[in-house]
Amino acid sequence: MKKKHIHKIYDRNYAQNYNQRFLLNDLSKIDADFEQETIAQLLDEIGDNPQWLDVACGTGYFLSCFPEIKRAGLDISPAMLETARQANPSIPLIQGDYRDKRPEWESKWDLISCMFWAYCYVESFSELELVVANFANWTSERGVCFLPVCDPAELRHGEIVLPYTSRNMGAGGGLYRFEGIIWSWIDEEFGKHHLNLIVPQPEYMLSLFGKFFEDVKIINYAIFNGAQRKAIVARSKKRRIDNPKANLNIQKLIRSQEWWLYKIAPLLTIAYAETLLLQLPPTTATLTTLTALLSITSVAAYGYLLNDICDIETDQKANKPNAAAQLQPWQRLLLCLLFLSIGFAAPLLTHLGTIPLALLTANYLLPTLYSVPPLRLKERGIWGILSDAAGAHLVPTLFVAAPLLSQTPDPPRNALLFTGIAATHAFFVGLRGILLHQLWDRANDLNAGITTFVTQRQPETVQRWINRLVFPVELLLLGGVL
Repeated sequence: MKKKHIHKIYDRNYAQNYNQRFLLNDLSKIDADFEQETIAQLLDEIGDNPQWLDVACGTGYFLSCFPEIKRAGLDISPAMLETARQANPSIPLIQGDYRDKRPEWESKWDLISCMFWAYCYVESFSELELVVANFANWTSERGVCFLPVCDPAELRHGEIVLPYTSRNMGAGGGLYRFEGIIWSWIDEEFGKHHLNLIVPQPEYMLSLFGKFFEDVKIINYAIFNGAQRKAIVARSKKRRIDNPKANLNIQKLIRSQEWWLYKIAPLLTIAYAETLLLQLPPTTATLTTLTALLSITSVAAYGYLLNDICDIETDQKANKPNAAAQLQPWQRLLLCLLFLSIGFAAPLLTHLGTIPLALLTANYLLPTLYSVPPLRLKERGIWGILSDAAGAHLVPTLFVAAPLLSQTPDPPRNALLFTGIAATHAFFVGLRGILLHQLWDRANDLNAGITTFVTQRQPETVQRWINRLVFPVELLLLGGVL
């Protein structure tokens, strides 16, 4: 069904009367109570600090039954969300479509629920497959999906009988499968037309969830007026689900999007400037720069991978996606050794010199000390801030400049001065970057019990330091570089 039609059906008047008509009256409350009990059991099964997303949350009735749980709602209707906010004033309630992918929710939620047969409002079976894939993608590794399902055979309390199974048809043979029906409901009391709702048979829904979960079952409600409603509970998310975009992605694993644009481009600027100041031959400058950049990209990949490996347990506690969690221990070790080997191979083969090799060693050592226990500078306050700023920006700047400077026996004073100012500027860029990162990650770190420089201070205080000290100095030094 189109969004505009859903908005028209689920208006303010419908939202204000929804709970009493469909959840709290004597006929509906039996099913609603069963669903509430099931949600409570699933939350208890998940364990400590579960995070719950109720998709198509409607008036937020079920969310309001669990005020102690960290929870959020998604619904396409502004009117329904307006009512939901009255019952749930302090939780995220997002207006949106469950067909949208939302990569920021990847592996975020421990419980995904979708009540009221809301999945029936898709416009095709292909859209339904997309919705189920979204549910699976949003579910955490320990997560569960709970979906009350509509059985076409029970729409009229057992009076409808359909040939569900595949059969040989006609002289031509082959298989025909009746996978579901399309139905409409005319709500005469409110004059609402719920048209062309898609209802697959439960076996089809089981097969959809089976693509993404190892354990998929149907649970039955109590029999009422000769009919028995059903729900799907899906557990044990498959590590490599059938959605290609959810499979292991090396780009995501090394987080190349986080360093290619923001770190490599400034380093190329340093290399170009040094080449001009030193008046180096183009061939020498190009070979030296490419060698240095190959090592720097290897260091960046190593640093992000190692950090994720050391954060697997804490990220699970914070329900934060972690690409390294999909790897076996031997795969993690092999990749770390690979990036370490590539980083050192290039400067050794091209004889960059002793100082660049020393800087490269420091550049590998800093992210190691930052991430790996027992030292783990990440959790040692100011040392974590300083080591990250140095490892991510200061040392790489010096490493790119050093082999170019070594091409001249007596580098001119302006090239040395430029290097010093550029390196100091890079350090302050790194300070601002790690402070902002820890600010953005503060809630996750607190949930996971990680103590960082920022978790020990008020966010407003850190933001003032950035605005009044770090950023002004960074701009001043940028003027020096120019």
